[in-house]
Amino acid sequence: MSWQRSPQKSMFPSVEETINYSSQKLRKWGMVHAPPMGNASEWNASDFAVATAFEPHRNYKSDVARGFYVNQVKGYMNYFPLGSSLKIIRYEHFVNNRNLVVNEILDFVGAAPHNFDADELEKQLGPIEVKAWYPPMNNRSRTYLKHLYKPFNDELADLLGEEWRGVWD
Repeated sequence: MSWQRSPQKSMFPSVEETINYSSQKLRKWGMVHAPPMGNASEWNASDFAVATAFEPHRNYKSDVARGFYVNQVKGYMNYFPLGSSLKIIRYEHFVNNRNLVVNEILDFVGAAPHNFDADELEKQLGPIEVKAWYPPMNNRSRTYLKHLYKPFNDELADLLGEEWRGVWD
């Protein structure tokens, strides 16, 4: 399958094209059980699952697979024990509490706390500006991704704790 340009202003494929193309590759590789996006407007959560042939250590080149965070965390956990050498931080928690989270990191690595200037933290650690225009994601695509990511997100919550359950619902 080749990329088809959408009639949008963007030079990039649409979100729907990207999801469709990526999920097709993931099914072909045996990474997920998921129906094609197709023309269906509703899917059942039971239609989506991690495939038994899935190899978490394999480098799957897919825009969608980048969101399987549990695979990335497991890769690090092979070398760094969670809690003693590895700390996982939710991005949303960081964005809403930069000073607190940076001090949690300092404490984790054994450094002294520091009262950072909020403007300097925003400047140094603020969001990255994306210069490309992407069309907004429609609800159909959002629902499909929610079902596709759920088994991986549930496994992440099993690994990291209940505070991670439902984070991306």
